[in-house]
Formats: sequence, C-alpha cells, structure tokens
Amino acid sequence: MMKNKIQIMMTAILYIVLFTACSAKETSLKQQLEDSGLSNIDTYLRYVEDYKKGATPEQDYNCRTTAFMLLEDSITANPKSEYDNYLMFDMDAIQTNNDFEQIRDHEGEFIAVFDGASVEGVADNQFEQVYPKILQDRQVAFNNDKAALISVVMHDPDEKKLFVGHAGVLIPQKNGFLFLEKIAPFEEYRTTLFSSKSELKNELLSRPEYYGDGSEHEPMVYENGVLIE
Repeated sequence: MMKNKIQIMMTAILYIVLFTACSAKETSLKQQLEDSGLSNIDTYLRYVEDYKKGATPEQDYNCRTTAFMLLEDSITANPKSEYDNYLMFDMDAIQTNNDFEQIRDHEGEFIAVFDGASVEGVADNQFEQVYPKILQDRQVAFNNDKAALISVVMHDPDEKKLFVGHAGVLIPQKNGFLFLEKIAPFEEYRTTLFSSKSELKNELLSRPEYYGDGSEHEPMVYENGVLIE
C-alpha cells in the first residue's frame, strides 16, 4: 500500500516538473518574441502549437507569410500592387483566407519586400547588388533593432529573375542568434540557435532544395537587405 502511494506521489511530482518545464520554455520563447518587438505573437504561437498537434489548415502559412506576420509592424515600404508568379499562392491566401487577415492590411508592403526582380542584362558578378537596390527603390525600411528579416534570394535562370525563396526572423541573443522559420507549407515551424550569422548562412546554403540544375546563380542570404558575407 505504502509502495503504491510512493509511486503515485513520484508520478505526480514528475508530471509537475515536466509541465513546469514545458510552460517555462513556452513562456521564455513568448517573452523573447515580446522583448524583440515582434507582432502577432499569440497568433504565431497558436499556429506552432496547432502544427505540433497535427491541426494543419487547408491553406497553410509559408516562410514568407510567417516572417512578415512577425515583422509587419517593423517594416515600412512604398506599397506595391503588382507581383510575379512567385507570390501567386501567397497573395491568394492573403486576399481570400481570413487566417491571413493580419497581413491583408499590409499586403502592399508584403509585395514590396518579397516580389522578385529582373536580372536580364545584369552581369553574374553584379547579382548580389540587385536585391538591396530593389528594396531601396521600393522604400523598404526595417525599423526594429532587436529582430531582422533573413531573406534567401534565389535565381530563376529561365525567367531571368531573382526571387525570395525562403525567409525567416533573426533575433540576437547573448549566446548567439535565434532563427525562427516556417520550413514550408504543411512543414514545421523551426526555432534554431546559431552561434553566428555565418553559421546560419552556411546551414541555409547547405539545403539541396535551394538549388537547381547548376545553371543558376547560387542563393544569396541577406539580413534586412544587407548581404551576409
């Protein structure tokens, strides 16, 4: 009888410890996001938890919409209405699905940040300058010194264009850099601590899905429109 009581007590204590640890971890992440001046934090954390539970919506967030949702109050731009096919599915979701309504009022800024750019007639060794230039032309400004937009800019050699193929949010930490990303629609929300921006860049550029048949310029990684060397 005593043995059973002890086992029950130990089980209860273990449950409390695990629950407290999980709650502390969630609170810690939420606090970090709040301290970084990000937007729509509760919505973002709810989507993360929904994904963990297997509750994936029919029209899911992708890397760009996730990053912009968190940074929407940190970015200003001259709104843009036209966009390339690379944003076709993003814009369909933003304009028609109420799960994306927090971005809808800023869709012009979203397009300005993520729409592609032509590199027709641009020398290969000048590609790195194109994305910063279009952000400047579109008057894109990043107004948060505690969190930054990471953009992986890719080359479509057939269309002769550059486009933002992946995006995430970078938060400086005392012991490194916290990177938040949605890998792809119907795939995980990932939070990773990197020791340096170079480590982040190397990890991103190691992903085979970011490469084509070799005829394209290699992907380029930017922090708030500034190339990470």
